[in-house]
Amino acid sequence: MSCNPSFGGVGKGVLVREIDALDGVCGRISDLAGIQFKVLNKSKGPAVYGPRAQIDRKLYKQHLQSYLKDYPNLTIQSGSVSDLLLNENMTQEEHTAMVKKGAIQVVKGVKLENGQVIKAPNVVITTGTFLGGEIHLGLKSWPAGRIGENPSIGLSHSLKSAGFQLARLKTGKKRRGR
Repeated sequence: MSCNPSFGGVGKGVLVREIDALDGVCGRISDLAGIQFKVLNKSKGPAVYGPRAQIDRKLYKQHLQSYLKDYPNLTIQSGSVSDLLLNENMTQEEHTAMVKKGAIQVVKGVKLENGQVIKAPNVVITTGTFLGGEIHLGLKSWPAGRIGENPSIGLSHSLKSAGFQLARLKTGKKRRGR
């Protein structure tokens, strides 16, 4: 969940309603942990309505973890990914199939910061805002995540090495004065 504990709005609201990952659990748990439910852009017409729910972050986490621990065919491992396992132990057949598809590399799993290796046929990377996260204070800057959390430095290096271009999304707002 983002720093602003809400689900919805014009963009994310569409995702919550239309993508039913894990049977639409995101929306259902939001209903359980919601503080306020509101429709944004109500004065502009139905095409841009954005249903949004403000969420109690702790309650959301509690309900979601409770739901997922009993979800069938789902294994949850907690850790921070430091590296991608690329082209690991590929057979000649796998390499040929990869090249035919136009791929240069294939992800075969991940390595966690604690050294644990998790092999998988598919990997979904949800980096959030911590990928190469930095905090700027005046002219100083340093690697960081949200308060009390670390940035994802190893994964940033691994993605760059794999040929991905990484860019920053500047979220800082200018001070509003009158």
